[in-house]
Amino acid sequence: MPWFVKIEEGIVDKQTFDQYVPAHVAFVKDLITQGHHAKTGHWSQQGGGMLLFQADSMDHAKLIISQDPLVLNHCVNYKLYEWCIVVQEEAELQKSSQNAEDPESTPAPSIPYCCYLPVLTKFGRRSCMGPSQPLQ
Repeated sequence: MPWFVKIEEGIVDKQTFDQYVPAHVAFVKDLITQGHHAKTGHWSQQGGGMLLFQADSMDHAKLIISQDPLVLNHCVNYKLYEWCIVVQEEAELQKSSQNAEDPESTPAPSIPYCCYLPVLTKFGRRSCMGPSQPLQ
């Protein structure tokens, strides 16, 4: 499943915002239970945060976000993005590969390889070839 990121900015006073935080936490825990591998947190400066989760599509991600208590209660403005991971820990790659080979195992979160643009380095242009092939 692709990863999505909701970047949000609080638009209400702290007392109003904090009133909906317990419902937001319960919402995120429910996403985790449903297999969306959700993570949420706030910036160290007051006023915003981020929700990272997996969904089947952008439309599915929009539906999920529409049910967030912080959105339902007009506590945040947000932008929703599909997050295309191009580099990750080797252990995550191996875990994904092992799970693909063993249908009995619990599937690891799939990581999309959405590198559509060439990567520019000080050594010249490279193309992203995905998880099993090195950058060329």
